[in-house]
Amino acid sequence: MDFNKEYSEYRDLHARIDGTTQQFMKLDSQLKQQHRQSHKYKTVHNQIVQEYRKIKKSNPNYSQDKIRCEYLHNKLAHIKKLISEYDQQQLHSGPN
Repeated sequence: MDFNKEYSEYRDLHARIDGTTQQFMKLDSQLKQQHRQSHKYKTVHNQIVQEYRKIKKSNPNYSQDKIRCEYLHNKLAHIKKLISEYDQQQLHSGPN
């Protein structure tokens, strides 16, 4: 396993996915502030649909990328935990 390679892949995926997530969260927040029957609600709703279509077109693998990002996040977090536990063990066992 090449930790640096996977970490680099994770950072790239996370940056792309996070940007998209933030965009949808902003639109969702706008949508929730509108009355369901209002013109503004329909405009924001249509904008969400258009953004979703644009993402699917520009990155047809978005769902797989998101799953891969979550997998790498969990894997790297696990490795970080193991390293931390090892460091704590070394700290408490003292010099031999």
